[in-house]
Amino acid sequence: SSKEDILKGEMLKYDASLYKTAKAVFAALTLIPGERLILICSPRPLAKNAPQELIERFKERKIAAKYFTQEYISARLWRQEYIQKLLNNAIGSVGINHDYFPSGFFYYLSMYGKQSWLNFNRLWQLSSRMNIASWLILILTFTFFFRKNILNFSVLTSGSSGIALSIIISFIFQINFGFLYYRLGTIIASFMLGLTLGSICSPRLLKKGIPWARLLSLLEFSLGITALFLCVILRQHQILYFLITLFIGFLIGLEFGIFYTKLPAATVYALDLSGACAGSLLVGLAVIPVLGIFTTCALIAFTKCLIAVLFLRKPGR
Repeated sequence: SSKEDILKGEMLKYDASLYKTAKAVFAALTLIPGERLILICSPRPLAKNAPQELIERFKERKIAAKYFTQEYISARLWRQEYIQKLLNNAIGSVGINHDYFPSGFFYYLSMYGKQSWLNFNRLWQLSSRMNIASWLILILTFTFFFRKNILNFSVLTSGSSGIALSIIISFIFQINFGFLYYRLGTIIASFMLGLTLGSICSPRLLKKGIPWARLLSLLEFSLGITALFLCVILRQHQILYFLITLFIGFLIGLEFGIFYTKLPAATVYALDLSGACAGSLLVGLAVIPVLGIFTTCALIAFTKCLIAVLFLRKPGR
């Protein structure tokens, strides 16, 4: 999506991001402006497509076309240099679109958000300003606010990190294999199976006399470390995706088995669902498109390890 006359704002950022990405990959790049911006990319130098040169080649080849005329060529390309200049001026303020850093997707959301009657563009503008330092400050602020109710905060973050990591694992699977389909159901099923097994094993661990705060601290650390190395572990072996998801579900299941012994069931349920809702929306629409998958995993790891440290300070009786 583009414009050939007035190209600015979110649409310019969207076009510039994809233009910059193409320039980073291909040695030669030219464009055809319009309501749909067409990028022509090649690993080798391209013949110039200035209007007059194209018209001359058109005449030499004696191409007979009813609608694709010399006048049409001139009309399509007469704003070419203007649009290319706009894009070149804008590429310094946008990121390159990568599999693990889908900034182009964020600009796409921002562009269509501005056209929404709900005026979602303000949300995307706020998200674009949230760098890693902003998220760290936000996490530290929430942790400080919940420091006296760290158990509640742990339930909330476990719900959000569980669904967030499941989404990230699905994304990585799609990136590395190029398809998802029924594997998505298997990934979610592995997570739910892990939750079930963890919930079953949790009471047995508590019966061994391990202080619940220390046990939760260990589980939080384990979740943090798993999130931190997620992108490194998951590569070309499909079975690992299901095993890692199963392991994450198992850890969270163990945690929830403890949560239900310390908090009312309604409280745990409400915090879990609230966290899952926030985690799925934030990770899928804001954090990954702005910061990338690696940084998102690092933020989840930082949150869970921070909570683990706070649990170590509790007596656990």
